[in-house]
Amino acid sequence: MHQPLLQLPLALLVLCDPAMQADPIHSTSRLGALMGLISAGYFVYDVAQVVARYEDEGPQYMLHAICCLLVFLYPVFSHKLQFYGEGHVLVGVMPWTCCVSLLMLCRAGIADYSITHGSSIVTACI
Repeated sequence: MHQPLLQLPLALLVLCDPAMQADPIHSTSRLGALMGLISAGYFVYDVAQVVARYEDEGPQYMLHAICCLLVFLYPVFSHKLQFYGEGHVLVGVMPWTCCVSLLMLCRAGIADYSITHGSSIVTACI
C-alpha cells in the first residue's frame, strides 16, 4: 500500500528529466530503473499471492501478474522505454491503486460506497 507514496515523486522526477524527454525510447536513468524495480517487486509479491490463492484467483490473475512483472522488468534490463513505464505508473497504476485502497476501506466499513464509486468512474475515464 505504500508503493504509490514512493513511486509518485520518483515518476514525476523521471518524467521531468530533460534527457528522458529528449529520447523517451532509449534514454535511461537510475531513478527510472529504481521505479521499474519497485513496480516489479510489487508484481513479484502479486505472483506469490496468486500462487498461494490460486483456487480463488484462477489463471487470469496469474497471467495478469506475470505479464505485469515482465512489462516492468523489461525497461530495467533492456534500458529502453523507461520513460513510458513511469508514465504508465502515473496514469494507470496510481488511480487504480487509490481505487483499490478505497474499496478495501469500504469493505472494512470505514468508507462509504459513494466515495469509491466516484473514484472508479474517474479511473475508468483515465
